[in-house]
Amino acid sequence: MREAKDRHAKSDPCASKAGPAYGRSARLPTSQNDWQDRDLVLSIDTSRALRSPDQVRSLIQAVFEAAPEDESRSIEWKSAYTDLTSTEASFAISRAILGLANRPVAVAPASFEGVGYVLVGVGPGSLEGQQVPDSAELVNAIHRYTGHGWPYWDARTLTFNDVTVLVVTVEPPRDGDRIALLQKSFQAAKGPMVSEGTIFVRRPGATERASRAELEM
Repeated sequence: MREAKDRHAKSDPCASKAGPAYGRSARLPTSQNDWQDRDLVLSIDTSRALRSPDQVRSLIQAVFEAAPEDESRSIEWKSAYTDLTSTEASFAISRAILGLANRPVAVAPASFEGVGYVLVGVGPGSLEGQQVPDSAELVNAIHRYTGHGWPYWDARTLTFNDVTVLVVTVEPPRDGDRIALLQKSFQAAKGPMVSEGTIFVRRPGATERASRAELEM
């Protein structure tokens, strides 16, 4: 990763999009009740996307000062991983990216102009930090599960209180985007396999598999 105040690793927005192309009209059908969200209570301005290093550091600080229940439909935070390129870590981050990409177009812009954030190495009252590999290694590890092209995301590392935090920025869902599908099966040490083609959705405070009811509505 190139060194600066922050370091970036970008997915390629020009690459071909993997998986079947579904129009936004074919996205996850959800009722208003399914996606009802409480107000975001983090102590940060959510009226605009956070892009600059200082703005993203303010997000890190807000997460550090948050309560555990403050995780929202726009933000997901994770504890540090021993190796970000491991299947466990790269799948967990990819799942978060896919879930943020599958938010309904009508509700995503309610915070941060629709942009979503995944923070690794920081949480409420916890600042572990995260060791981050070379940019190409990180991008390739995550692309195993997200595919290339959509969803569009970039990763950067920033220093906060002398600790390195990884922040992944996920671009807003737009009309006409396909549903973001898991591009590679994942088998955890315990539990059932998560199959290629699985659809994840970001709900308030959690990223989960889409339910049958959501898919059949």
